[in-house]
Amino acid sequence: MTLSTKDYLIKRLSGYWKMEGFNMLAIPALMLFLTKLQISWWTVIATLAAVLLLGVGTMYWRAKLHQIQGRGQNFEPTMYLIKSLQLPSLILTLLSAGYCVLLWVKPDLSRGRPDQIAITVMAVLAVLEYINYYHRQLNYFDNKADLKRVFAGKRFQRSQMRRDLDQIARRK
Repeated sequence: MTLSTKDYLIKRLSGYWKMEGFNMLAIPALMLFLTKLQISWWTVIATLAAVLLLGVGTMYWRAKLHQIQGRGQNFEPTMYLIKSLQLPSLILTLLSAGYCVLLWVKPDLSRGRPDQIAITVMAVLAVLEYINYYHRQLNYFDNKADLKRVFAGKRFQRSQMRRDLDQIARRK
């Protein structure tokens, strides 16, 4: 028995928001464990940027799932909240990425190699999450059609969240 498109989407999206929410806790916890808590304030800022964007993903995928299920009465308010978080997310991400580059030029500014690696991982995660949500879809690991599209050399498509934000903006 095959699933309808709607049922397939519901099945696919049911885990997305939970995974993003779990990662909001798991990734920083793993980073703190691996660095033995030897991190700088800049690593904390990079971690906050990544966690904020994972939170945006959690909110978006949960709201999108509810919209598809016909329980989307909170979709538009959630999208306005997500839009309001775009600039703070960008600022934290750019600060983190900039300081990350500086640490590789002047490693003595870090609290050691674990801190340098941690800020790099968190800053890269924040940059990728920012692009993936607010601009272009970067993750194609969970959908055969999307993966084939990338391997066929097609351009990265606008992210679903970007399309939803644009659609709401056009209505106003």
